[in-house]
Amino acid sequence: MQEQITDMLDSFKAQGRLENAIRTMLLMSGADTFLPSQYEKFQLVVFEGAVFFLTHLPKERIAQKMADQFSLPMDTPAGRRMCRLVTNLPTLQKLCQIICRSPGLDPEFKEFLVELEDNSGSIDFKDLQAVIQKGIKITGAIPKSPFQKNTGRSKCFCGRAGNHGG
Repeated sequence: MQEQITDMLDSFKAQGRLENAIRTMLLMSGADTFLPSQYEKFQLVVFEGAVFFLTHLPKERIAQKMADQFSLPMDTPAGRRMCRLVTNLPTLQKLCQIICRSPGLDPEFKEFLVELEDNSGSIDFKDLQAVIQKGIKITGAIPKSPFQKNTGRSKCFCGRAGNHGG
């Protein structure tokens, strides 16, 4: 199924319809209505942020997320769908953890978010550091800090040319 979805995603991307496919998946998962009423004014920005985030994932990861959603029974609660959607996406998992602590959240939905938080893996900094160092060795690229002194030959991170400390 995932290969078929990947082919479908290629077609959607070529037709400029990938964002719509992502929106449909998010609507199916209940992502358009899960914030408590006191945060309703943020619902659109959270939803569109998720669309942007997911649209920029590699197509294989998008295909896996869609396959996960399609594999769930039609009557699966929104909370379960959301948990499945954000699994292995630490950025969205963190957003869900923050939302989980909000008063006024639907109790059933909150239960799923607590389950997500309880079952989330974590990584030790030492392990993460090893992955970063390996990546630097492979690519040979050492990221330059925007806070390093400017040589005067290129623009500073603030956008102005020259060495002005900004």
